[in-house]
Amino acid sequence: MNLPTRIGRGLQAGGLAGGGVAVLFLATDVVRMAPLRTVAELIGPFRDAPPGAVSGGMTFTAVAAVAAAVILYTLLHFGAFALLGVAAAWVVPGATFWATLARGALFGGVACTGVFFVGRAAVGSSLTMASASPVGLVLANAVAGVIMASVLAVYAHHPNDDSGG
Repeated sequence: MNLPTRIGRGLQAGGLAGGGVAVLFLATDVVRMAPLRTVAELIGPFRDAPPGAVSGGMTFTAVAAVAAAVILYTLLHFGAFALLGVAAAWVVPGATFWATLARGALFGGVACTGVFFVGRAAVGSSLTMASASPVGLVLANAVAGVIMASVLAVYAHHPNDDSGG
């Protein structure tokens, strides 16, 4: 498979995995009756507490600060998963069904979680979150790895696969 094709497929696999993780944490928050709690914890390092947020009412400036933080975090989230998808295109080779899923889960559990913790440390944020335990985070990232491996496996078995090398 040529380089641009492999990169494109990795970007797509990573984007889908990033969306899967976002939906998984949103569903978990809804079940806990605290919608968007995880998002609030994740954007914390990207903004200071807006002036109106503490006193009760949210001013336009406070809403704009929160919106900017959500947009920034979303870009970083999907950007990181896109790059992880590109890495997975080389690291997670297709094999039998169960082997592909296991390799994807291992890649997600290790690589995605590692990137998360390095990223949190880089922005000076706490490495723990109240809404997700470390085990829950590893499991969510393992699911992301399975999504990436599955997408890449589907591409590998696609009849129009142009893999020439």
